[in-house]
Amino acid sequence: MLHIPIPNDWLGYLRQQDETGMDYQVVRIVLHGGRKFEQVAVTAGLIVQVRGYEDAPFSSADTKEMTINQFSEGESAAKPDEVGRQRL
Repeated sequence: MLHIPIPNDWLGYLRQQDETGMDYQVVRIVLHGGRKFEQVAVTAGLIVQVRGYEDAPFSSADTKEMTINQFSEGESAAKPDEVGRQRL
């Protein structure tokens, strides 16, 4: 299981979103280079699983966008400064 810390800029956004299941969320992550990961499991401030990967295919600093992947296809991704920055 992976244990990649979620960037602090995204924690406030994730706290405002519904859980996918008990104590976890499935998110879509877009990296600064444009690479996308559609099914990333997060819980307790950590990325714990990236579908199709055993090891981490990116670092938390690479994250450009993060959305709950249950959004419909036309909705735009939130940016951390749009929802307010929140630190632990």
